[in-house]
Amino acid sequence: MGMKTRATMCSSLARIEVGMFKSWFRMLEIAVLAAVLLAPLSAGAQSDDLVWSDPVNLSQSGAASAPVIAGGSEGSLQVFWQDRFDGLVTARYQAGTWSAPVPAPLQRVVITEEAERLVAVGTMPEMAADSNGRVHAWWLGNPNPETGYRPLWHSWIAIGETVWLAPDLVAESAVAWDMVSDEDGMLHIFYVRPAHTEQFPAGIYHKRSTDGGATWSTPSLIAASVYFRLLEEEEAYVVGAADALGNVFVVWDDAQTGFSHYAASTDGGVSWNAPERVGDDQVEARHAFIVTDRQEDAAGEVTGSQIVLLWEVVRTTTVCAVYQQTVEAAAGAPLPTWTDPIRVLDDFAVCGETYALQRTASGNPMLVSGAGGDGLSVVLWNGVQWSEPQHLLFGFFEPVTQSGIRLGSLNLTVSGDRLAVVGLGDDQEVWVLQSEPEPDSWAFAPSTPWTDPQPVLAALLPDLPVLTVDDGGTAHALWSQSAAPGETGYALFYSQPETVVGAAAEAAWTQPVALLDSPIGKAEQPDLLEAGGQLHAVWSGGFDGEILYSRAFVRDVYAADGWSIPMKLHAGIARDPQLVAGPEGQIFVAYAVPFNESRGVYLTRSGDGGQNWSESFTVFDAVAGGWVSSGHVALDVDDQGGVHVAWVRLRLPGNGLPEGVYYAYSQDEGKTWTSPVEIAAGAYDWPQVVVAGETVHVLAVRVDGESGVWQRRTVDGESWSPLDVVPGVGEVQGRAAAVADVAGGVHLVAVGAGESGDTSLVYTVWQEEQWRTVETIRLMGAHQHQGAGASADVRSDLGRLDVLFVTHTIPDGSQTPLHERTLWYARREIAAIAGIPEATTAEPVTPTVAVTAEPTSLAPTPTPRPDVNPNAVTGSMPAISLGPITVPLLALFGFAGAGVLVVVALAARFAKTSARRR
Repeated sequence: MGMKTRATMCSSLARIEVGMFKSWFRMLEIAVLAAVLLAPLSAGAQSDDLVWSDPVNLSQSGAASAPVIAGGSEGSLQVFWQDRFDGLVTARYQAGTWSAPVPAPLQRVVITEEAERLVAVGTMPEMAADSNGRVHAWWLGNPNPETGYRPLWHSWIAIGETVWLAPDLVAESAVAWDMVSDEDGMLHIFYVRPAHTEQFPAGIYHKRSTDGGATWSTPSLIAASVYFRLLEEEEAYVVGAADALGNVFVVWDDAQTGFSHYAASTDGGVSWNAPERVGDDQVEARHAFIVTDRQEDAAGEVTGSQIVLLWEVVRTTTVCAVYQQTVEAAAGAPLPTWTDPIRVLDDFAVCGETYALQRTASGNPMLVSGAGGDGLSVVLWNGVQWSEPQHLLFGFFEPVTQSGIRLGSLNLTVSGDRLAVVGLGDDQEVWVLQSEPEPDSWAFAPSTPWTDPQPVLAALLPDLPVLTVDDGGTAHALWSQSAAPGETGYALFYSQPETVVGAAAEAAWTQPVALLDSPIGKAEQPDLLEAGGQLHAVWSGGFDGEILYSRAFVRDVYAADGWSIPMKLHAGIARDPQLVAGPEGQIFVAYAVPFNESRGVYLTRSGDGGQNWSESFTVFDAVAGGWVSSGHVALDVDDQGGVHVAWVRLRLPGNGLPEGVYYAYSQDEGKTWTSPVEIAAGAYDWPQVVVAGETVHVLAVRVDGESGVWQRRTVDGESWSPLDVVPGVGEVQGRAAAVADVAGGVHLVAVGAGESGDTSLVYTVWQEEQWRTVETIRLMGAHQHQGAGASADVRSDLGRLDVLFVTHTIPDGSQTPLHERTLWYARREIAAIAGIPEATTAEPVTPTVAVTAEPTSLAPTPTPRPDVNPNAVTGSMPAISLGPITVPLLALFGFAGAGVLVVVALAARFAKTSARRR
């Protein structure tokens, strides 16, 4: 179907692979340099059964455009495209081999006063295959000089051939059309005629061909209205269908009201029933579409036909709902009454999209949307239900230049038991890929590995929450919260799931409590780590923004005296502290001093679980480097104790975009450092440094409008891969998060825009030297959202990835997000790995040390104990021994015995907050 397809799917996911993911929206895997992206309603379930072939360059010219593909018998394929110099060109796939491209000119005879001559069709025709192995080309001719109406032309070619049948004029006036081929090879063409005469009024017309398109019947008028005279090509809509019993159907949008109507013929299109409105008078149904499904007995004989009527109800300019009605038709019997409407395809439909119908080798109908765009979506019907939609985005490394190629102008067909996709690359070449196995084997795949994203809370969150998971499987979240928009955070808030649940279950979170309330000044930019049965926290706090550290046993996180007295790891202005544990129990903290004569990047460590800390070592001296400022530090440690730090070169606040991401390495626990390596020059921010096996990955978000997550990696500290985008992770909003598992995989999560512009959590993993399946988990709800970033923790021993991410709420009809943000939590199953793999016996690489840093004289000093607000914990929280956390009994007696003191403390804090606001 789909002669006039409007590809409105919006996707700028840049990929060097293709991914497939399921049961939530979407947003493809490089399995052999490609794979499929599946986008479902709640979470993304992936299937590893679908594998794509290496991409093949068919055009070999750099001058191609508008590719289309058709499938024939026994797995044959043919691709057509326009070449800027050679016109219409084709390549054929037979016996497992693609032919070289050859011209396949589509020409028609033009008679002038001088002579007859052949003239090539100037534009790329719309093409569709029939059930007899032919490709049919349809196009509109030049406007009539007197009326302005454009004629509808047709030609066909057998798949595998290069010579077209002489074109014939099918209609003297048309603005939209659709061709349908039934199982017996009869062709039906439906078209919208804008020209209006007494003999042929404007309206919906039908013709049929019993000889494969060589000749056509006289036109049959199905519906007439003078309003069809007003339609332009982009406004007209007509779609046909035919079943195995000889029933033929057509649906269209009325030219006056815009509402969908349909008509049916039970005699192969010879006569037509009176048109009827889709739905009822109370429903504004639009863009109806009909799918037919044959019903067979055990011997394969046709016993009936199921007709599925789909139609769209527009909610807003970007949100629509799709409803479905069905009838079960029997041979020789009138069509029954439609069933009551039900809502379907919530994660497949895009407002205003036109679908293409394909059939799998087993005969199941398959809808394809997005033809001609950057992404395709497919969904299968098994006679009872629709499969979860699969969203396909394609890209790869070009084998000669090794540059990343993304495919657009996508088209898909079924050939035998395989899918075949053709697309136009950034290099203006036509590329084709094929998949296996047969679509029915993966369409109804197992359930999603993701939980549905659950809102933890909605509040004012100037900082992105940080996340860690302890040995018992409890997730811990810590974040800074402000009292009013534009103010700095005054306290660090904490929450955890009320119960430890499996990855497929939902987890309710405890009421957040302000655990670490700065006595003076601020408390923001926290980081959190679980190590040795304790939670370790660092943050920028106090009056000047010192780097502060505190810890608590996991069982005591809610207790009034559960946290240690904070220590100053750096006195004076500092920010962006990051925590990581070393292989022998060390704890490392890296941070940045943004301004003044000590500006730069620093590191300190503790070898006794946080009781004592070393003096701070200089990772990078920004003064000596001539930098104005630095910040946004990232930190990781390898299995040999090597410390890896990345940071950003910054301008002064308000003076423009960042200027680059840099990296350095220390093999002696931070005493000396390699010379900084420029990882990415220009507007890259929020780096992540991740050590996975023997490879160091540095990732950063591009923030100059092109967006995306970009990566470089090294295995020796000296030779780095080129800077390249992580495929499929585009339009990133805020920070991304990357964490490594013990098997060397890197799990990347980010918040980005989905195909319809909706905010989604996007996930991919680095395995076997490539980025794998991209999964997209879309947020659903009453409001739209705008992402603010993500954080994550992976536990290989528990087989799970935990994710926190933040969105701004955007009210309907508004472009401006509210100050309120929502904190979301989601969890994904991963392959569980029991125990930690033994360290490699290979000698560790020793980068050349070019910078010898003298430790600073910043000794840690204690600060007053923070204010802890246990009253923020509700009765259902583990603070009173109803969960995994047990509050010491003395703490409960303290509540009863110190009520007056609590009131006084709260009053003092209220007065202090009021003074800050003034």
